[in-house]
Amino acid sequence: MGDEGAQVVQDFTVPGRFWGRALADDAHLRMKGDAQPTVDGHLYGFQLGVDLFRFGGAGGHHDVGVYGGYTDGNYRVNGFAGGLLDQNVGRLDPHTYYGGVYWTYMANNGFYADTVVQASWYDGSARNVNGSRIGIKGTGILASVEMGYPVKLSNTWSLEPQAQLIAQGSSINDVAITNATVIQHGQGQLTGRVGLRAKGRFDTASGSFQPYLRANLWRSFGTTDRTLFVTPAATTAISTFNSALWADAGGGLTWSLSPRLAVYGEATHRFSLDSGRGVTGHSTGGSIGLKLAL
Repeated sequence: MGDEGAQVVQDFTVPGRFWGRALADDAHLRMKGDAQPTVDGHLYGFQLGVDLFRFGGAGGHHDVGVYGGYTDGNYRVNGFAGGLLDQNVGRLDPHTYYGGVYWTYMANNGFYADTVVQASWYDGSARNVNGSRIGIKGTGILASVEMGYPVKLSNTWSLEPQAQLIAQGSSINDVAITNATVIQHGQGQLTGRVGLRAKGRFDTASGSFQPYLRANLWRSFGTTDRTLFVTPAATTAISTFNSALWADAGGGLTWSLSPRLAVYGEATHRFSLDSGRGVTGHSTGGSIGLKLAL
């Protein structure tokens, strides 16, 4: 998508390019709120996509495609229990299926704009320390717009400022537990990102190597999710604050073995910059994948 370096294509074509990647993430996060929960665990998954068509003119070209994926997580959860903080209260095992459509505009001066719309379906479970298990089902929606423009530093390196805005929301089904019903009210979330990416390109007899390094600043604007425990006698509300200020740093490499085949990988470390109200912690993730043109 935005890291493509394809030539400007005029007219309408069907590129027939497929791509896929495997991903993993390990996280330690703490949420501010009434129960002050922390989660420690990992997430694995994959994505598959295809470029459906390309059209353009003298100034640039557009790519439109679809993708889908799956993630599977496993997290230990601590929180306020028995009058004490940071007690083990159980495990969370989220499973997410998702699919979306993307549109990328690439100008012949290197400017790009990526737009993504994605729908998600949640099907996971939560278990307390006594072994009781409840199912978690729901849906989510996400929309993202990203832009970047490379500034040439030399024949092999360029520096690319980037900006991104993400809006997302979710709806989790009510869950019946012993003597109560659990109702979750999420307010959605708006996240902004600004960053820099240094990109290189080195052509060799073994193919083209395109390394990059990047750093980003993320800001999730404050929302408060509420979980209601409804019993015949009373309703108890637990609030969790989701605002966050994060930074990340990482790098990656694309190796174009031929005009039709490329492999790529990336690793990123993310850490919080705000110890106050909101989400804090750190995570480390990576991905590896390939692009194939038929």
